[in-house]
Amino acid sequence: MTSIQIGKLIYATLNSDASLAETLDSKIYPIVAPANTTFPFIVYTRVNAYVENLTKDGWLNDNVSFQITVVSDNYIQSVEMADAVRELFENCRISSEELTMENIRMTSCSEAFNEDEYIQNLNFTCEAN
Repeated sequence: MTSIQIGKLIYATLNSDASLAETLDSKIYPIVAPANTTFPFIVYTRVNAYVENLTKDGWLNDNVSFQITVVSDNYIQSVEMADAVRELFENCRISSEELTMENIRMTSCSEAFNEDEYIQNLNFTCEAN
């Protein structure tokens, strides 16, 4: 697996948290949520991936930016879920057999309101190899 497939690891990490899984009822989606999805839900997106290092052995180490968006019809719930997402990722090393994410840090966060949705956007960067 390359860093282009980092979404698999993001999904697995979000889905493995018992409290988020219970709250979300498996409503974790790549890029966009399906129409008529009920609240709350999470959408994740790989924003950018670029080569950081090329060693003499040809091993590539990528830097990856990704965004996790928490959407709820309740402001407090959206903030609490966003905080839980931050704790899941920030300063962690997350691995699968195919890929490792390390040096994960939140680079920014923002919030918005759209019609009946409270939206929390969390932006992260990491090294992936």
